[in-house]
Amino acid sequence: MNPRIAACCLGILTLTGCNPPTPPPAPLCFNFESPLTLGTTFGPPLAPGAQILTNGPLAMSLETFNQVSGNTSFGVAAISSPPFGGNGSQMLRANNINFKVVASGSVSLISLDYVDMGGSENFSVNGSAISAGELTALPTVISGVTVTVTQAPLVNAGGIQVGRSGRLTLKGQISQFLVGGQEFWIDNVCATK
Repeated sequence: MNPRIAACCLGILTLTGCNPPTPPPAPLCFNFESPLTLGTTFGPPLAPGAQILTNGPLAMSLETFNQVSGNTSFGVAAISSPPFGGNGSQMLRANNINFKVVASGSVSLISLDYVDMGGSENFSVNGSAISAGELTALPTVISGVTVTVTQAPLVNAGGIQVGRSGRLTLKGQISQFLVGGQEFWIDNVCATK
């Protein structure tokens, strides 16, 4: 290209305020690896609402779990090894307890990996009523947020299904969400502005 034309084009770009595109923001994640220690537990004597983790503008707290029967419980969470093909070397296990993630300011994308070894799960987004049942039974839109659940069976060495692993993805303006279960593990909980 002619140097004069190149200089003219550069000048036009500068005058019109054209800048190269900025890369998308990196997600903020809870991945439950070191410095968290395998075997660390969260639950009573902590009370519902107790904050257990932060990452920048994200905060995670413990919340009461709603049984399908209508009863409630406040069990325990633990940094645990993943069962049958979970992601990473450590995950956060829910035993009749929920995790609530709140963002200061809204985010547009949330994703998390999970392992479900039985029982029911809870879910809520942006303060919606808590759904108690299976994540795969959630509506595709809740409180204006698109909900996508993909999962696959987990099988043992004998070929028998023992659970499910999956991914939960939320798209929209999200200020908070809640998820938990009975025999339920989460990992790679990531939020993008």
